[in-house]
Parts: sequence; C-alpha cells; structure tokens
Amino acid sequence: MFKVQSQPPSTKNEPRILTPEEFRTVLLQTLESQGSGDITFLSGGRWYKSPVQLVSVTSDVIHIKPINDKPDRPMPLQVNQPVGLAFQQDYFKYLFETEVVGFETSGGRIAILDFPDKVEQMQRRAYSRVPVPKNLVVKVLFWHRGYTDDTREVPIDSYWQGKLIDLSAGGAQITVELHQKSNFRIRQVVGMQFTPMCYQQPILVEAQIIHLTEAVDTGLLTLGVEFLGLETSAEGRNTLHRLKDIVEIYERENDRLGNG
Repeated sequence: MFKVQSQPPSTKNEPRILTPEEFRTVLLQTLESQGSGDITFLSGGRWYKSPVQLVSVTSDVIHIKPINDKPDRPMPLQVNQPVGLAFQQDYFKYLFETEVVGFETSGGRIAILDFPDKVEQMQRRAYSRVPVPKNLVVKVLFWHRGYTDDTREVPIDSYWQGKLIDLSAGGAQITVELHQKSNFRIRQVVGMQFTPMCYQQPILVEAQIIHLTEAVDTGLLTLGVEFLGLETSAEGRNTLHRLKDIVEIYERENDRLGNG
C-alpha cells in the first residue's frame, strides 16, 4: 500500500501523478491526523480561497467542510462548481481540480466533491520563498483586479510597477514606492506579470495582497501576495510547475553567489 513519504527525497523531485488508490490513502492519513487543506474557486468574477476540513472519503467522493464559513454568509459554492484543492502531508502538497456534486447539511454545510481523476504531488519546499539573486533585477507589472471581500473602493491608480524581492510557488513579495501606499489594502486582488530570468517568457498570474509592510527609512512599501487559482486548471498547474523550476534556479544562483 502506498505510504506518504516522511522524509524529503534526496534527488530532484518533479511533480508526481498519483493513482486514485494512492491519493485515497493520502486523504485517509489526512483524515486520521485531522489535517486541513485549502479550496479555491471563482464565482461571480471573484476569487474565493478558504481553509477546509476533510470530513470523510469514499471510493467516489470527498466530503469537506469550510473551516471559516459563516452561517449567515456561506461560501457561494454550487453544484457543478469547478474547484481546486490542496492538502499537505509531511514534505508534500497534493493538488487537484474537481467539482461540487452535492451538499449535506447535517453538522454544518458539507460539500461533496467528485473524486479527482488526476492528483499531483509537489514538494512543500517549493512553497518556501527564495530571495531574488542579487545579480538580477526583476520588474513586476501589476494592476487592480478587485477584492476577495465586499470592498468596492477603487484605488487612485490602477496600474503599477514594482520590484520582485522573493518568490515561491505560492506567492511573492514586491516593493513599490511608499507614496503609493493608498492604492493598496489587504485582500486586494491584482494581476501580475514578470519575467523571472531574461531568457524566459513572462509569467502571468492573479494574486491577493495578504500583508503590507512600510519601510520609512528606504521609502519603500513591501506587498506580500498569494497567488490565486493555480490549482484549479491544467494551465494554472503548468504555471505552478514553472514557478517551482524558477525557485530552484534562484536557489542555485543564490548558493553560487553566497547570498541564500
């Protein structure tokens, strides 16, 4: 029987496709350890991302319960809604896309998901942010796309340029000039484009701002962003694979330069 590896692999590990039985074992281990995951989906033109608790697993479906769901304002999940999910165990993350096939209301609102046909196993270390090597200057173009909450305010400007500070498969940090602070807030969604290496094609993603840090001495504002929707489609996961590869390139270059 497949067992989740408890030690990181000693060689480079490409994303691995799990069989349904292997992934069922992973989910049962997650259930036994009371582990949680994240669900991501697009509804009404707005991204939603929320932690979820695994409730039960069968050969055909997965039952999950949103952890932060409000009784008066549940997440707008619907039957046939495409969703992306990510669970983690030990040194790995497990990513897949599926759809909602029904709901249960006993013990809270429980979503029933179709068991996925394809699940990818990725090293969690790809989600650790790595500094951009000192010999690179990576410009980031980004623009206002809305919010993940009910905010309706419109920023003074809607298009900016910043500098990439660090990167992971799950997010990044960007600096802009401090005087632009009024344009940004937590849970704001932005479109982003950046070219991580001069010989590569640009990467285009959507992200939400999860923290803002001022540095008055340098006159800079640092935006911490979390990428959205990369688990929900094959195209998104291809971008995720590219990000993982770039993180590895940055790590090697930092080691070479001695500034990891």
